[in-house]
Amino acid sequence: MKKKIFKGNEQVNLAAQRFIHKCLQKAELAKKEKKDDDRQDFYQLMNEIKGYKTEQIPNVHLRRSINEIIENAKSVVMVVHRENIYNNPYSDEVIIDSLPLYKKTRRRGHRICKKSKFGLQRSALARGSGFFIKENMIASAAHVFINVGYDIRDYYFVHHFLKKDVREFQDALVVHKSQIWKPTHRRAKLSPKRYFYQDGEDWALINVKRAYPKVEKLAGHEPTYVNFDPKRIPKRGDIVYAFGHGFSLPLKFSPNGKIFRVDHQKKHFECALTLVGGNSGCPIFYADDHSLAGLHPKGINLMKLIDPVKKEQVKVGDNEKCLTLKKEYQNFEGQEVQFLTPIIKAINKI
Repeated sequence: MKKKIFKGNEQVNLAAQRFIHKCLQKAELAKKEKKDDDRQDFYQLMNEIKGYKTEQIPNVHLRRSINEIIENAKSVVMVVHRENIYNNPYSDEVIIDSLPLYKKTRRRGHRICKKSKFGLQRSALARGSGFFIKENMIASAAHVFINVGYDIRDYYFVHHFLKKDVREFQDALVVHKSQIWKPTHRRAKLSPKRYFYQDGEDWALINVKRAYPKVEKLAGHEPTYVNFDPKRIPKRGDIVYAFGHGFSLPLKFSPNGKIFRVDHQKKHFECALTLVGGNSGCPIFYADDHSLAGLHPKGINLMKLIDPVKKEQVKVGDNEKCLTLKKEYQNFEGQEVQFLTPIIKAINKI
């Protein structure tokens, strides 16, 4: 596994900030046009990168900064129950059970609007997100795995699950076997004081190995584990971004993040990122140096019920209506991100 190395200096940090701010400007424009979902597919992010040019920053520093974003994307995994991954013993590929997103039932029996962003994309039957925090170790949210008589070996981790162009994964979610990882033990290292969906720690550390070690690895698919500064404390106004598998879709980039509340006692911060169900356990990164800022366990519900014809918000109870994403944050309540402190302490004890 390749370790990602970041050598901070003012030019690289400036390049990173300029790039992220360009994405933010695009997101703000989308917001003005009442397009609340500012997430991007990986290929869209790559197109954004190719179109980003400046004469003020040497290309070597810009490339280094952009490479950090790409490397962070390569750290992320999607958590899938192994029964939802179909293995063909005569092939080097597996199929992940899926449905078009608009056909999946979500909150109170309602479905995502077919014409919503990503509504036509195939959505896996998955549990959440995670990321390689060190070699052969994945971090995620504990509630992703907890159920009656849970055995962590029931879950597999799909790495580098992303769209490289608009046509990919149209008919089925087919991935190479070398992208599948599995736990080495029956139990994970879980946060000691777990208050799922309430105030408290919600993290898990899982030792992993390749599920199909005899299959030849794909070039360029080696996981990257994240960089983090254990001494850095998030502060209000910091710009952050995320990679994750919201709605169990192929990897999405969420750029429009700003920390607006920090709780040092509970060791978490609130930010304005577009994160939804399926993002639990995904990594959050600082925009200035691309180091890990924290882990996302939960947040506010961004889905609103609307009339798909009139496109007006309606009350819950009408089964003919559908759900769409409305990005609204009130009373300093947003997407929660846990500090790294307790997670790093746990890693050091393993």
